[in-house]
Formats: sequence, structure tokens, C-alpha cells
Amino acid sequence: MVYFKDIYGNKDLVRHFQTALRTGNVSHAYLLSGEQGSGKNMLANAFTAALLCDEGGIEPCGRCRSCIQFASGNHPDVFRITHEKTVISVDDIRSQLNANVVIKPYSSEHKVFIVDEAELMNEAAQNALLKTLEEPPEYVVILLLAESEDMLLPTIRSRCVRLNTKPLPPDVIVKYLTTNHGLPDYLASTAAVYSGGNLGNAVEFATSQEASDERTAILSLLRNLDDYSIPELAEAVKLPQAEREAALDLIMIWLRDLLVFKSTGKAKKLVLQDEAPYIERASHVRSFEAIYDAVKAVHEARSRLKSNVNPDIVMEILILALKER
Repeated sequence: MVYFKDIYGNKDLVRHFQTALRTGNVSHAYLLSGEQGSGKNMLANAFTAALLCDEGGIEPCGRCRSCIQFASGNHPDVFRITHEKTVISVDDIRSQLNANVVIKPYSSEHKVFIVDEAELMNEAAQNALLKTLEEPPEYVVILLLAESEDMLLPTIRSRCVRLNTKPLPPDVIVKYLTTNHGLPDYLASTAAVYSGGNLGNAVEFATSQEASDERTAILSLLRNLDDYSIPELAEAVKLPQAEREAALDLIMIWLRDLLVFKSTGKAKKLVLQDEAPYIERASHVRSFEAIYDAVKAVHEARSRLKSNVNPDIVMEILILALKER
């Protein structure tokens, strides 16, 4: 069971939902947008559980029949829209949502439909949903969860209460990781910076073995750029899309630490504390100009990836630029 009290950050959104629960002024449709791992699903689950809870409070009680059903994933008045393809099709919306909204709730005052990855709805699916949003039954609540609301039609957006998740402050993420995962401060701090305020990314960075292996590989590459041949570098940076983004983030943190150490000579100010010996060594052989050029190369790589340039070529150009500098 997810409770509002357990949600880190996004306090404005928590207050919004709890005020709606307290006053009974619940909208028929909400659009929650924010990157993956930013807390959209936790907010949607806490709100849905509280909305359907027999106690009628601003938190799910966790004890009533409704809460027990919700926690088990078998609540008869909660529908999670699924899809088998890379898009949410018009048939998915018609068969799972439109066909069910006309049926009154089984055991609660509301019937909740949760559409995760709503940005994957194609135009036909969005138009099918729009018909329901225009004239929803009074008991229906629809929660659209999307990484970016820009992928949805303006007519969809205009008929929803639009709420955006916000990045968490680094100290909030550090507290969560040290308290809930028992991480040492230096690793929690690294994860907080790396994540860009995204708690899900921070947890994965700090606890996932796969993420740890990827991090080790990228850091090894940065430490030993001068020792790799060009073919070896080209092979090392052939990464899946998710790993490319993570690699760019980590490279940027490493370069940031390199600038900090070269400016101050103080290892305690580094984010990557365990990289201090290697960063110190690199600071002796790289000029400020070379480091700034490397930072610029990372920004250019991000821009090229967004422009759909061949990703393998983008990463090769980047790593060669870093080697030259």
C-alpha cells in the first residue's frame, strides 16, 4: 500500500490531492506528467487508494476491504489500461476504458482508470478517450500518467487537471537513500547529483547491480582514456539508449569534479569521492580549456542524440573528443 506520507518531495501535489479528498472536489480527469521515476505512479496509487477507502480520509487506512483489495491488485473499481504493442491503440482505449465507464462502480462511489505511459496513445486512441473526457459519468476518475504532456492533444490536456512532478532537492534524496537503503553518505550524494532530482533514478544508480556495472565501465574508460586504442574506444561506447543517457550524465559529473579539483585542489568537494586519485591525476595533465572543451563536447553529443543522429557515431565522436583533450 502506498501512502501520501511515504512520498518524498512533490508536497504541492500531495496537498492538492489531499485537499480534493477532504473537500470532495475531485476532478473527473488528472494529467500527471514527469519523467520516469519522478513519483507519478506513487501519487496516482496513493490518491486512488484514499479515494476508494471506506474510511473516507485523506490517507488510505490500509485496513478496510477496499484498501486490502487495492493492495492486492484486485480492486473491482480500479482499471489499469494495458497495451501489448509499442503504442496504446484505439482498441485498447475502447475495450478497456470506454466499454467500462458506462458500468457503475461495483463497491465504491468512484471508478478509477489509470493510463500509464499515456504519451503512447496514438491520435485515434486519444480521440476515443476525448469522447469520454467530454461527458464523463459523475463517478469516473481518469488518471493519465505521461513523461511529457506535449505528446497529448491540446483538447486532452485542456480537459484535465494538469500536475507536474518536480525534481527533488539533493538533501531529500540523500536522506531517503541513507535512511531507507543504508547507503553511505558519499554514495548517496553521488546518486543524488547523478539523478538530477529523480528519486527512481537515484535508487537505481545506488542499488542496481547492472547500474553499478555500467558505472564501473564508464569510470574505467574515463580513467584510462589514454591507454585505449581508437577501435577499443569505439566498441566500448556502443551502448543501449538508456545506458547512453546514463553515461553522458556520469561523464558530466566526472568533468565537473575535474574542474572542482583543478580549481580548489580539495578532494572533499568532489561528488565522486572514490574517484579522487584518478581525478587528481587527470587534473595535472588537462588544462582548464581542455576540460571546458570536453564539457562542450558532452552537450553537443546530447544535442545530436536528440536530433536522431546515429547514436553509435555520436558516442564515438564524443569519446574521441575526450581522448584528444
